[in-house]
Amino acid sequence: AGVSVAFVSGGERGVWDELQRQGGAAARGIRTLRVAMVVAVDYKLSLRGMSDHKAPEYVRALSACHDRSAQRVLDLCRTQAGVYIKAGQHVTSLRPIVPREFTEMLASLCDDAPQSSLAEVERVFADELGFSPLEASRGGFASF
Repeated sequence: AGVSVAFVSGGERGVWDELQRQGGAAARGIRTLRVAMVVAVDYKLSLRGMSDHKAPEYVRALSACHDRSAQRVLDLCRTQAGVYIKAGQHVTSLRPIVPREFTEMLASLCDDAPQSSLAEVERVFADELGFSPLEASRGGFASF
């Protein structure tokens, strides 16, 4: 079994970057689907056979399942970053309709969200849009 190395020329760089971007998107989608499936199965198995929703054992099992699921969602949000963190932050504002375990667990996304340096933000804009809004604003937008 040999190892092959491919060199990407300047013209092919855009194609290579696009393939990497799409591969990353696929990995994020698969990771999200996996967490959703694990959460769904956990609820199904944890509450199986419990029909009295007011029984103390049902309430305890449901709360424990909420805790596990909220931790999985929090871990997913931190792993995926970006829009997932924003979505998790939004969930914390839905206190009347989202279980307490979720809003409390995801609140840490509001308190200690990762921060990016200004240089990092400019690099992302440059990579995605081909220019930095800060550079453009220094030169004026009329030139666009």
